[in-house]
Amino acid sequence: MVYWEPDADSDQELQGGVFLEALRQAGMTVELGAPTAPGKTVVLGCFLRPHAYSGRIAYEPELIERARKVLAEAARGVVVSFGSPFVCGQFQGAEAALCAFSADEHAQRAAAR
Repeated sequence: MVYWEPDADSDQELQGGVFLEALRQAGMTVELGAPTAPGKTVVLGCFLRPHAYSGRIAYEPELIERARKVLAEAARGVVVSFGSPFVCGQFQGAEAALCAFSADEHAQRAAAR
């Protein structure tokens, strides 16, 4: 499985550390993702939260297109939103989507189950 946070520019910027740890404790082999993962299961970790008066809850169009391409090339794609439920609908091509509504430790552990 490949885990990728589309808005993290490096592994040091990942926000899903507890989620990754919980997946690995459950016996999953998890690689940190690159923008391509053909033939693999891809889990997209999304940490986009609403911002007051921003007028939208969405990723930038270029990032959405890049994520859709990764999902299209993947054997399976899953979107896990640790913030806004509106994120899930932005990524056509995912087999499943889960919204945890929170990025706290408890939500990340529950999402990994």
